[in-house]
Amino acid sequence: MLLYNPYFEICAFVFLLMVTVIFFIKENLFTLQSTFYGAFLIVVLICLALDVTTAYTISYSGSVSLSLNIILNTLFFAANSTAALMYALYAMILTDRMVSIRRRNKGAFLYLLFLPYLAAVFFYFFNIKAGLLFYFDDMLRYTHGRYYRIYFSVCLLYFLIGIFVLLRNRKRLPSEQFITLLIYTFLTLGAIIMQYYMSYHLVAGAFAAFGLICMYFTFQNPDTYIDSMTMILGRSGFLVAAGQAIRWHKKPICIITVDINNFKSVNNNFGILSGDELIHRVVEYLQSVAPSKRRLFRIGGDQFAIISNEAEADRTVDLIRRRFKYSWTVFDNKIHISASLSRIPISSYISNEETLMQLVENTLVLAKEAGRGSYIVVDDKVLSAIKRKAKIENRLRDFEKNNCLSINFQPIYSVAKGRITSAEVLLRMYDDELGLVPPDEFIRIAEHSGMILQVGHFVLLETCRFITENRLWEYGIDIIDLNLSPAECMQENCARNIKDIISNYPFKKNILNFEITETVASTSADRVNEIMETLSELGVSFSLDDYSQGYSNSDTIIRFPFKAVKLDKTLLWSAFENEKANIVYRNIVQMLKEMEMRIIAEGAESPHQADFLSALGVDFIQGYYYGKPLSKEAFLSALIQSQIRTQS
Repeated sequence: MLLYNPYFEICAFVFLLMVTVIFFIKENLFTLQSTFYGAFLIVVLICLALDVTTAYTISYSGSVSLSLNIILNTLFFAANSTAALMYALYAMILTDRMVSIRRRNKGAFLYLLFLPYLAAVFFYFFNIKAGLLFYFDDMLRYTHGRYYRIYFSVCLLYFLIGIFVLLRNRKRLPSEQFITLLIYTFLTLGAIIMQYYMSYHLVAGAFAAFGLICMYFTFQNPDTYIDSMTMILGRSGFLVAAGQAIRWHKKPICIITVDINNFKSVNNNFGILSGDELIHRVVEYLQSVAPSKRRLFRIGGDQFAIISNEAEADRTVDLIRRRFKYSWTVFDNKIHISASLSRIPISSYISNEETLMQLVENTLVLAKEAGRGSYIVVDDKVLSAIKRKAKIENRLRDFEKNNCLSINFQPIYSVAKGRITSAEVLLRMYDDELGLVPPDEFIRIAEHSGMILQVGHFVLLETCRFITENRLWEYGIDIIDLNLSPAECMQENCARNIKDIISNYPFKKNILNFEITETVASTSADRVNEIMETLSELGVSFSLDDYSQGYSNSDTIIRFPFKAVKLDKTLLWSAFENEKANIVYRNIVQMLKEMEMRIIAEGAESPHQADFLSALGVDFIQGYYYGKPLSKEAFLSALIQSQIRTQS
């Protein structure tokens, strides 16, 4: 007659066995956390197997060897105590307490942690002779000994340690991990207590298995870390593996990044399927040269990372750079692409995976800016540049409080009126620690960090406030130019937002002119048309900025209702050094005049250049010859002085 009900345990064993097999088939990250979880699965499987087995050997003890029965039950108690210890250790690994113990050289703490477990295991095996935990009487009936509670006390101790670690470090865990671990804890703890009082129901192992299965589906599923397209580890896997490398590495380790240059052109010219196939070809090659396939990650659409030992990094980088000098065969097409690489040593500067990811992303930007096929080794100089970028980004995120941003005005000279009649609003950044930050630098950072919309909002508000408070039209200022960034133009409610802001100020809206670059106009055509149509109804005008830089497509002038075109300064400077450029410049001006466009020429820095532009017949001239960018106060003072001279 079966004395125990093992059917819950049998079902749990089957389900947990399937999860364990799937886990080890799919698992390819093998971090400390995942390795320990795998061991945890095996230990609980052993507990379940022993629980079911001993349920039968105890029930039919007359048919089973006494020594075998005693050994199986002893192993059962040892396995369950091991599972309780592993729960406490797993909680410490998940909350990074194991790392802090290692860094602080607190090995004595681990010895103390293992001491109750080792004592209990010694006691279990000592019990084979003493019969203090359990024994079989003369009738071969299984009987609890006087010290049977020691087993439950040890299990309870480690569960309490695990609960303490979780509660004290709950902020270190994502909410789903914390909740799942608590569910596992209380289910298993409740089942152990229940089994203590109703020993014929075997449920403790079943509830432990259920908790482990919940962990699998919430945060230990290997599929979480896999990139579905390439089937290699993805960005989330990189963060986990990098985090372990930061915490546990003994040998020097570095990150190699590979960023395919201008990958969009492959999709545009050969099709998306070819682009996907090219990614697969690149992945296959990177797997062949990476020190370990488990340390290759796809961290972006066309960006990859390899975690490597310093000793192997040079060889790996050299092989990858040489491979990208040759074409890739994709569907009978020979595709030539380049890649920018970087090498990032894991140093004391990197304290966690978030810091590393920020460093990786900044390095990818630097490598791309360095040009196609570039290779950057992150050293003190590069780290200094990245730290500067991070500081600028932090200042920008808090610019309203630290007042690091201000607007300047660069005068624009009217050839017909012979005086300053307009000005362009230019943004400036100054910080007590960083000093004056060049516009190209901080605006690019604002765009990459997503701060450009707030910055643009600030510029428009400050400009409208300055126009209103100082009544600029009374000083002969007809137009104030402002730049619209690509990010602003892409916003669905851009026109409405601008309209809401400028409607709050009592000036004629025709004093405002927004400059839009040709790139923005061509890539966001529908949105730009909507913005221009909506704001033009209020009297706001628009000009095409930086014309002659880039494509200089006349279709942009034809398609959009621009009233003015601003010629880029680089072509003017080239016109004084190159006869072909001079011819191009003069013909562009003639074409725009015939189209009855207002022409603003940038870059006049000398009388010779100013005379050349006036003779060509441009309408307005902007450049240092007529005035450098001025602060609000200096610009207003210059207007007042100009008005006094005019009146006198």
